[in-house]
Amino acid sequence: MSDTYSDDQLTEDEDRVVSLRRSQIRALEDKARRADEATQRADAAERQLAFAQAGVSLDDPKTKWFVKGYDGEVTVEDIRAAAAEAGFIGETRTRETIPANEQAAHQRMAGAAAGADPTQTTLTVDDMAKAQSPEDVLRMAGDLGMLAERQ
Repeated sequence: MSDTYSDDQLTEDEDRVVSLRRSQIRALEDKARRADEATQRADAAERQLAFAQAGVSLDDPKTKWFVKGYDGEVTVEDIRAAAAEAGFIGETRTRETIPANEQAAHQRMAGAAAGADPTQTTLTVDDMAKAQSPEDVLRMAGDLGMLAERQ
């Protein structure tokens, strides 16, 4: 019988004894340990990525406890739902989930902000106290451009 076998020649009933030097066994054990550590690091990185994609801050001390204690499915959707339920993140709103009237209000505010004069000052209570009459207050407001032109 030959000392060399291919996998095809071995059957389940046959046991082969392989002898290795202790240094070879240590090298295999070390390789297995490094592979286990690499797998653990990859799993931890995947978990952190899922939490980050779910919108959970990994730097916030409060959410660190949530991340550490979370034992559900490690999917973005499940993590996001659990974090929202626990109050760590708010409801995620997309353009499609914002009502049309609210979108229109945001657009009006953006338009108003775009047309605002950053050099314009405001009329304070102190300014109004210095006024001698209601006409003085209206004049001050008009000078500051605070009164809308009436058509």
